[in-house]
Amino acid sequence: MKSIEEKIWDLVSGLASPKEQEELVALIKTQSAYRKVYDEIKRLHSDLSSVALEEPSMAFERNVMREIETLPIPGRFPMVDQRIIRGIAGFFIVAILSLLVALFIQLDWTSSAVSFEMPELNWDTRLNKPLLYAFLFADAILGLLFLDKLIRNRLS
Repeated sequence: MKSIEEKIWDLVSGLASPKEQEELVALIKTQSAYRKVYDEIKRLHSDLSSVALEEPSMAFERNVMREIETLPIPGRFPMVDQRIIRGIAGFFIVAILSLLVALFIQLDWTSSAVSFEMPELNWDTRLNKPLLYAFLFADAILGLLFLDKLIRNRLS
């Protein structure tokens, strides 16, 4: 439910429906409380309507844009100090080197050398002709796509 002030503001500003306008006009004529609030709001409304709106200066947009240009671009991170990057890289290098040193210390250097030989694979049983042709066909298609992209990038 609206208060007296809200109803009268609607009447003064022209937002009230015709039915509400008739009821409020009747209440203003008959009741002194409504009449007093109506006079205050009507006076305030006329004072507010006589005040001229302020406009920004002619160079306002230029000044605002100049201020915006000095602000950092959102989504871009400022450059990280190189000392921080070197410190992190140094930590990882020291960690990897310490692991390698620990590995070499734990190795048994006195044992005899072990020969490593690759097992023999029979390619005829592992790779049949349709599989080989499918592989070569896929490679040819990928190669042509890569060549197309390369040529399009050079032309544009």
